[in-house]
Amino acid sequence: METKHLQLKYNLLHICYWCCACTVCGYVAIYLQHKGLSNTMIGLVTGSSCVLMIPVSPLVSSLPQKYKNLTIQRLLDFLFILSFVVFLLLSYTKAPSGVLVVCYMGLLCISACIIPLLSALAMDYIHNGAMINFGISRGMGSISYAIAAIFLGQFLKHFSPDILSVIFTIASLGFLAISHSLPKQEGQTQAGRKAGSLFSVVRKYKALSLILIGYAFDFAGATMLATYLINIVKNLGGDTSIYGTAVFIMAVSEMPAMALTHKLMKKYDAMNLVIVAGVCYILRNTLICIAGNIAVLFFGMLFQSVTYGLLTAFLTYYVAEACDSEDEMMGQTLIGIMTSGIGSMIGNVLGGLLQDRFGIHAMLGAVILLTLFGSSILIFTGLSFRKGRR
Repeated sequence: METKHLQLKYNLLHICYWCCACTVCGYVAIYLQHKGLSNTMIGLVTGSSCVLMIPVSPLVSSLPQKYKNLTIQRLLDFLFILSFVVFLLLSYTKAPSGVLVVCYMGLLCISACIIPLLSALAMDYIHNGAMINFGISRGMGSISYAIAAIFLGQFLKHFSPDILSVIFTIASLGFLAISHSLPKQEGQTQAGRKAGSLFSVVRKYKALSLILIGYAFDFAGATMLATYLINIVKNLGGDTSIYGTAVFIMAVSEMPAMALTHKLMKKYDAMNLVIVAGVCYILRNTLICIAGNIAVLFFGMLFQSVTYGLLTAFLTYYVAEACDSEDEMMGQTLIGIMTSGIGSMIGNVLGGLLQDRFGIHAMLGAVILLTLFGSSILIFTGLSFRKGRR
């Protein structure tokens, strides 16, 4: 298959996946509030799903290496089909609260487990000689998330949040159709290769581990702002339409940094990018927290490009280049565990509890403290591991 056709199909995979992610993750607070859950319960659902993914994600990621006939594509088939069936049942049947909580935790966990599989799929093609630009594909996913957010914000002014499950199903079917059109390959994740363990990767790659620790705290603060963004918007006088616009601005701004990250890593010391991201996370989260109007909130969202966008693409390439082949899959999984797992758990649980007990301003203060701590680690790591200072 020609490289341009493979790139296009991989772009489409991210477009479909991040549309799915927007429905199940981006509108989690609105959907679960519609189902009658409080902020504290929403925080517990999202936080518990993060705890769940810590053991589940490494297990799922290791399966293609353990079983010869289980390719990444087949594993993705199972995860997507299970997800849209469960989501539809939750939306259009009267599920007890306990079932709703457990099943939605599972949906969020599966969504997070898919990300390292998508990254590994691209790295396999790259190792086999295909010229795939992961940053462009991931950036297209962000644009998809942004467009989905703006349209869903409008839809929810006229339809029940249950419509989210229908959009999720349509995007999932699109993903599966594209996935089955990809060429087969013998990749790094096939069975027969000894896979590195999670703890061995942490011990072996000190710079990666420190970056992920700092990123986890920054991500925790950003997760509070993302999960409870609808409450922040309403506090500033906005509605679901403004919420959709805010998510759109945040997501679409990721594209430039993601597309350029690999070139920047070749031109400059990679650790300089870690320092830039650390500084910009302080600016981003502080601006959003102190915003007195919607315009300042939107301005703060624009820093998503040089924070989350920059670090997401950077870490994917960094793992592929710095880790040995047997450690690469677990390295990609570790990114998800530290961000979507530990970082999101801290942000979701703490954000819900602080809002319900002390109000939204207490949560915003916690965001600033977490961000200062996390960014300090990023900046320290970037300075310590610059070339010539290792």
